[in-house]
Amino acid sequence: MNLTSSFDGITFENPNPVTDSRGEFVTTAIVDRNTPITPNVIITATAVIIEETIRSSITARVECINCPDPIIIPTQAVQAAPRQLRTVTCPGTPISGRLTCEGLPIPNVEVSFEVTSASGKVIVTPNPTLTNNEGVYSATILAFPGAREIVTIVTTATIGGNTIRSEPESYEVTCPGCENLEITFDGPNQISCNGTISGRLTCDNEPVANIPITLSGSPILNIITPNPVTNENGEFSSVVTINFNTPSQEADYTAQATFNGVETTATGNVFVDCVRCTTPQLTLNVPEVQIGCDGGTITGRFTCNGEPISNTPVNLTLLSSGEVIVDPNPAITNADGIYSATLKPGLNVIETITIIASAMIGGEEVRSPARNVAVNCRCENPVVELDNPGPISCRTVITGRVLCQGIPVPGITVNLSSPILNFETPNPITEPDGSFSSVATVQPITPVEEGVPYTAEAVVFGIPVFNTNFVRVECLVCDGESLTLIPPEGTVGCDGAPISGRVLCGNTPAQKIAVFFTVDPSIAFISPNPAITDSNGNYSAVLSPNQGAVGTVEISAATSLGGNGISAGPFPVNLNCPVPPPECPCRFRLNTQGRAQPGANIRVVRFGHVQDYLGTLNITVVQCGSGIQGICNPAVDNFNFVFNASNGDNFQFTQGRRTEIFCEDNLTTAIVEGTINGRINNGPARTFDAKITAILNRMNNTITWTIFATDNTTTTFETISPFTAATDPTSFIIGCP
Repeated sequence: MNLTSSFDGITFENPNPVTDSRGEFVTTAIVDRNTPITPNVIITATAVIIEETIRSSITARVECINCPDPIIIPTQAVQAAPRQLRTVTCPGTPISGRLTCEGLPIPNVEVSFEVTSASGKVIVTPNPTLTNNEGVYSATILAFPGAREIVTIVTTATIGGNTIRSEPESYEVTCPGCENLEITFDGPNQISCNGTISGRLTCDNEPVANIPITLSGSPILNIITPNPVTNENGEFSSVVTINFNTPSQEADYTAQATFNGVETTATGNVFVDCVRCTTPQLTLNVPEVQIGCDGGTITGRFTCNGEPISNTPVNLTLLSSGEVIVDPNPAITNADGIYSATLKPGLNVIETITIIASAMIGGEEVRSPARNVAVNCRCENPVVELDNPGPISCRTVITGRVLCQGIPVPGITVNLSSPILNFETPNPITEPDGSFSSVATVQPITPVEEGVPYTAEAVVFGIPVFNTNFVRVECLVCDGESLTLIPPEGTVGCDGAPISGRVLCGNTPAQKIAVFFTVDPSIAFISPNPAITDSNGNYSAVLSPNQGAVGTVEISAATSLGGNGISAGPFPVNLNCPVPPPECPCRFRLNTQGRAQPGANIRVVRFGHVQDYLGTLNITVVQCGSGIQGICNPAVDNFNFVFNASNGDNFQFTQGRRTEIFCEDNLTTAIVEGTINGRINNGPARTFDAKITAILNRMNNTITWTIFATDNTTTTFETISPFTAATDPTSFIIGCP
């Protein structure tokens, strides 16, 4: 390299440095003593590479003033009273000072500022700045919105090779933020001839005063004060009138405001009208029977001179000592002037409530006669639901809910206990949605134990309830954990292919560990899922493509060991199962009517623990044809069933795929066998083998069901006795030609 300078007062220790292996070079530039401050000095580096000349330049300010004891004095340090902080606000605060050497000013010196700001929202500009002929410098402290802190600033300068620093100066910065400027409307939901649009302007939830609001809207709205100004509470309002002979309809309006350079806009809508009505009438119909926890429907009609009034809000006022809600409120009349809403009492509300409906027409309020309704939402069957966390490795979060009549119960203390698990919060209190949670831990060096129980107990309105879940737990201490997954080699056909792998805790096989698989269930299934490792840490399962699956699918395996999650994959696997399903011997569509039906007796065995349940069951089976008038179609293949136990446990089985179907007894009995995804109490998905038998009684439109499902490892699910429930006219069993 060849180094040159536009200023003769600079010499280079090595004017021709050589680049190293990284293409870098370095040398020292020396400024002659007693050189005054000289700006705009150009230093150029030139090189010749493969007969091509290249160069690059920089501009610098140079000096070498003989000043052994320079002094920098910030003006604010002299002016400020002792221990008094200067205040910095959003518009900025000027700062200044003077640089001297032996009492004489030093001009044209770069002065820099080191700012210590916790938020990073405070700067000094310009930085650096230059001293003038009197050695005086000046700059401005700027604060960005949201800065509320005390900052320190140190002023620095370099003279004659000596760097000087001022004492740290502190400033109290107050610049309210405005990251969320928001306009909220107070309403109204209706303007009948005249009314008021009002709202509030806030910035980060704080009211903003003295800001003009620009109101605009549909031409049907006559906004009397289109530019109201917010008061000290951020509130604004304007009277709005509606022209006479305006029928009921919706109108939109908009408010816009700007604060600290931030703009916000909000849009609302309102029902408007202004018509003459000599004989308005508003009716209110309430249920004659007592309303339970499921609620009841209230209706009514709004007319003017016998004609329906549409698009008009009807406000519903409830007089009750307990918690009772009506939704929607207001209710909006339809084209026939009819409105409806649902009345829902809160838990343990047992009383007669009074309801009054009111609405506006032509600027006048119309009220219905008061109606009384008896409500009884007594808590009779509280439950504690426990979500299934799956296998617990050292620690996990236990969650659940307390419900009564299907309604969340807040403020209930839940007592958690277990012979193995420890709970960081053994007595959590339910939230407004009825949920509770606690971290459960397992003592270190705990080997794998299956079927460990934990119980949640509570007292709900004087009624004791409890629920118990069973889990697999461990907290091994491993010098590293590992999981392998060996996917099938080559292409997997319709018969499926084995997959395998191993789980190690350090170099020791991990026994009885549950390994979960991930695969697209619309393409293939893996069974068992999870697979359980043997005494050598090995596991195995079978990957089975769905009929018609051709192409690539990805499979993964995952588990937890010693409190650490480990996984393997995803690995691509080629599938080739193009053969269509076997010819359908019959086709059928069978389901419980409407929704889950009561009276199901179910037995569940988990880790050897047997529990019998009573609850509701919802079943749908559709095979080889979805309609009674259709044809046999092998591509139609789905079955699922959901069981909700009376104690709050739930079992969901979905995305069932058949391996075989049968129709017997003169097409009154249908049987499907296959594979289905199962989840217990919202836990991890498992693969179950399932068999469903359905006997259709066309005389009384019922179906008698028998179900058996197993995950081939820890869990079975079966009907203790056949479950008979109503069906609907869409159910059928038909033979295929």
